[in-house]
Amino acid sequence: MKSETLIKEKDSFIIAIAAVSGGGKTEITKALVNQLPHAVALHFDEFALAGPSSIIQWIEKGADPHAWDITPIVEVVQRFKQNYAYIILDFPFSYLHQALASEIDFLFHRYTA
Repeated sequence: MKSETLIKEKDSFIIAIAAVSGGGKTEITKALVNQLPHAVALHFDEFALAGPSSIIQWIEKGADPHAWDITPIVEVVQRFKQNYAYIILDFPFSYLHQALASEIDFLFHRYTA
């Protein structure tokens, strides 16, 4: 089976779903978790992360993803890698945050107009 081979060759296949706020990340993440075997979802919004005190000022200054300390997400990803075939990240920064960039195997970026 593909998922068994995947687990043996690599702990997990990590898929990041990126979009603007309200762009459908959560819906897509839920659909993938329901369709993929041994999958788990991690939602950015469910973590208590240290970040900018003002989202408006953060955006006005260029919205640097590294202003957010995503260590809690990285730690959970590391723990889950040995237990799940797929980790689906509802994660707005995609490859832009270096703490997770090398972990992401596939990125789905939903563009909305």
